[in-house]
Amino acid sequence: MKWSKYFQNPIFLEMTRKVLLNDDFKPLIVKYCRIKPGMELLDVGCGTGCFTRYIAGGAKGLRITGIDNDAAFIRHALELAEKNGLAGRLEFITGDACALPFPEKSFDTVLSHTFFTSAEDPQKAISEMIRVTRPGGTIASITAMSIVNQTWHKGYYPPECAWYNELLKLEIKVSGMYQSINPLSNYTRGLPSSEIPHFFAESGLKNVCLYPVGKAFSLSNAALSANDKEEYIKGMYEAEREKLLNFMELEEVWDYISREECERYLELLSAKRDFLLVNNGENHIWEWYGGANVLVTGDYI
Repeated sequence: MKWSKYFQNPIFLEMTRKVLLNDDFKPLIVKYCRIKPGMELLDVGCGTGCFTRYIAGGAKGLRITGIDNDAAFIRHALELAEKNGLAGRLEFITGDACALPFPEKSFDTVLSHTFFTSAEDPQKAISEMIRVTRPGGTIASITAMSIVNQTWHKGYYPPECAWYNELLKLEIKVSGMYQSINPLSNYTRGLPSSEIPHFFAESGLKNVCLYPVGKAFSLSNAALSANDKEEYIKGMYEAEREKLLNFMELEEVWDYISREECERYLELLSAKRDFLLVNNGENHIWEWYGGANVLVTGDYI
């Protein structure tokens, strides 16, 4: 089933990548990936281009190409590059990571963010990444150490949030329906993060390095701006709404959940959105989650 329609739609991908990519880590990621001003970079499995745009601000004069096999993501990436004034520096194309449409030795650095854990053929993909890397260049991968948040708390919602417990129960039922029709295993056919360092070495890369990069997110976090919080609240509501509406077009959905439950779930998501928007800036609920990413680099010599 199409990734951008039934698993992670473009809005959801953008919102979750904001959680994973803290600006404070940008200088470290640029340093670890050995990115220098004026380089030509390739972002493989770029999705909506969130990581591509993130890296673009890491050094002057970077020229970056993003490639993804989902045309819906690429359309979104092009729109966001234009919106953020980066259209002249970033290029996005639809294509196959296992058959990159570039000549040999085209890029100084080839990057990927949350790619190898979902790649259909990791060995073919890295062979292609090596092929288009210039001698002396770097190949880098960032993936979550676990697809499950290592730390999570459901938060301390106040008593007036009478909708909250009902929302949690329906969330379990909706998630179960998603998993029954479109299992997560459909999208995690690549390598576990734990295997990527050895995989890089076995693929012929040298000087393989391993770096930890943390992640943590909460709307109660006073370190986040009100604008960022508002964008996330609205974006996640729209992403969840769009995903459920897409599933409601499928006949098999009604084997797992009723139409009334789906409609009620959308009502409760709306109630949560409205509550969070009115209380944007609160510092006491602390629904939060966190974990770790691993950044692996290897040199093509």
